[in-house]
Amino acid sequence: MRFSEGFLHKLFPFHFILDKNLQIRECGKSFEKLFGKETNFTNLFSFVRPGIGITYEFESIRSFSGQLFLLNSKSSQHPLRMKGGFLYSNEESCLLFCGSPWLLNELDLELHNLKIHDFGHIDSQIDVIQLSQSNTELNDELMTLNKSLETQKLFYDDVFENLPADVAVFSPEYKFLFINKNAEKNEEFSKWLIGKSEIDYGESKNKSLELDKKRMDGFHEAVTRKTTTVVEEVTNEGGFDEKAYLRITRPCFKNDELIFLLTYGVEVTDLTKHREELKRKNMELIKLNSELDSFVYSASHNLRSPLFYTINQ
Repeated sequence: MRFSEGFLHKLFPFHFILDKNLQIRECGKSFEKLFGKETNFTNLFSFVRPGIGITYEFESIRSFSGQLFLLNSKSSQHPLRMKGGFLYSNEESCLLFCGSPWLLNELDLELHNLKIHDFGHIDSQIDVIQLSQSNTELNDELMTLNKSLETQKLFYDDVFENLPADVAVFSPEYKFLFINKNAEKNEEFSKWLIGKSEIDYGESKNKSLELDKKRMDGFHEAVTRKTTTVVEEVTNEGGFDEKAYLRITRPCFKNDELIFLLTYGVEVTDLTKHREELKRKNMELIKLNSELDSFVYSASHNLRSPLFYTINQ
């Protein structure tokens, strides 16, 4: 087999030909651009692959021809690796290396002062570099997007955490997805609650599950009716720490599919007390008005009797 110089320069601009003394007899323009006029193979490269059994002798390299070679340059300024293979020519008694630099991105191109046109037309290394660059750009975009999403998440978490209400978000299976610190001040317990249900919450507190079951029923009602529901809850009823809440449940749908449930409770204990006090005072006022009506009627009747008697005399 005889190597055609024009053919080699077009397809393998990084090629070189070794004689039996491991001297570079010929090389491509791109190879010369990287390594200059040095012609001693052993001064330029060391073997990375194959690494076992090969020696720096012509026949040893020839015995591994047809395998993948990875050559490490000995350049101290900008070392690189050449990836390719050796072919043996019987007619010319030489070894032809066909390959190209093993580069990962455009920064490697700039580092070694290489351009796209320095590579052969069918060299897949350019595709690798461009794909790597695309992946790098895509990763950068994903990182930017993730940072943006994380910033938004922190913002909305902060909003939920500081709302003057106990807020919880449930999955379509009625499992906790989020619970703010106003609803549960114990941070470790809040983390444990994620993925749990209202029943799990009640059981963990060793309390009656009546209220938790009512809430679950309320979730189901809101989802079935596809509407926001509002109920009034009383905790520790009859106790010194009795509290009243308005519990709002809002199901959120997308394309008729339940995405999550947003629930929040607002304490209305003082409002309820004022309302009860107002009802009590209204009842007292009604009673007083009734008594006043009776008194006026009685007084009027008592006055009319002597008056009629006097007139009729």
